[in-house]
Amino acid sequence: MIVDGPPGIGCPVIASLTNVDLALIVTEPTLSGIHDMERVADVAGHFGIHTKVVINKYDINLENTRDIKKICQDRNIEVLAEENLAIYPEDIVALAKNTKHFGRMNYLTKELDMIFSKSFRCDTPPCSDGTCIR
Repeated sequence: MIVDGPPGIGCPVIASLTNVDLALIVTEPTLSGIHDMERVADVAGHFGIHTKVVINKYDINLENTRDIKKICQDRNIEVLAEENLAIYPEDIVALAKNTKHFGRMNYLTKELDMIFSKSFRCDTPPCSDGTCIR
């Protein structure tokens, strides 16, 4: 199940993190994006939820993109991708349900599929075959 949570750390964010295996934070290289990313990562960390990051619109501020990568490195959070895509929640839900729906948007389909593949792989024993979520 994919849950699209709001930015920030209020009750809706905490509720969206309930019983999840992974927090996939999609951020943008803006000051508010960095701030929200850090806050959600803190909340996810508090609850012991494994976290990964996608930097969308990475090229609007390359210095902030470098800052995000450094923050993630310092927190041991994997940056899955640096994208420049207009990704909307309904696109992600439709993709999760049926990849063929996105035949007309082949590039977006491939990029989201790559992000999902990286999100749910596991390279550590005992599940180094990639069959579990970590």
